[in-house]
Amino acid sequence: MLPDQRDGSFGTGYPPAPAAATIGMKGSGYDRFDVKDGIVCIFRWGFPGKNRRVFLRFLIKDIQSVRIEVKEGIYARRVLYMDIRGQGAIPLTRTDENFTPREMEQKAAELAYFLRVPIEVF
Repeated sequence: MLPDQRDGSFGTGYPPAPAAATIGMKGSGYDRFDVKDGIVCIFRWGFPGKNRRVFLRFLIKDIQSVRIEVKEGIYARRVLYMDIRGQGAIPLTRTDENFTPREMEQKAAELAYFLRVPIEVF
């Protein structure tokens, strides 16, 4: 699913707020890309306790790349990250999600195209 040039949406299957895209993840939080304001919001639920809510907010122009990290072997692992200037790499997929290489590549390509940043593979 490629972004819709008219409203800056990212193909999630649901109509986003105008000029924004929200990408959900199986109950663990969400990623919101607001092209109009140039802001990315990432919300995650952490472990129960005082600091359970994790909320990150930064500018779209600070995103340097979308990165795929691949660890092959008995316990293969593929994780999608977003490299942020000054904050390092932020994981966008859960480590226990078992995506095929094709699915991971598709997700990375869609996001990189939407954000207009390069893809890195490690």
